[in-house]
Amino acid sequence: MEGGNRAEAKCCGTDEEGLNGRKSATDSELIEEREEEIQILEKEMIEYQQDRFGAQGDLVLQKRRLIQPIQDQVFNEVQKLGANKKYDFIFDKSADVVMLYSEKRHDISDLVLGELQEQEKLAKLKKGRIPKQI
Repeated sequence: MEGGNRAEAKCCGTDEEGLNGRKSATDSELIEEREEEIQILEKEMIEYQQDRFGAQGDLVLQKRRLIQPIQDQVFNEVQKLGANKKYDFIFDKSADVVMLYSEKRHDISDLVLGELQEQEKLAKLKKGRIPKQI
């Protein structure tokens, strides 16, 4: 009868090998579930960090909101000072070369644009794209 009991035990799943097989399957499923939970939590953590401390995060926006009025005041005072003292240029030396004030007579933007347009016209003439104007 002992042989019959073993057959029944195997049939009904009470055998030690069957339990170990189910246990390892259950363990691997639990491990997979935990790994998925960890991945979800890591993703949420990264999103939270970006929301709070990223380039458009709450910290940066708050700093900008607090600093902007002060920067505006400084800029306006520099503009007044430059005009009143008749300075030609005022540079901000705390950052990369940033010009805070410039007398209009030193603005050569229109000259540069005119030269670029002339060069473009000459290049087109050389290629024969536009008729020569006399």
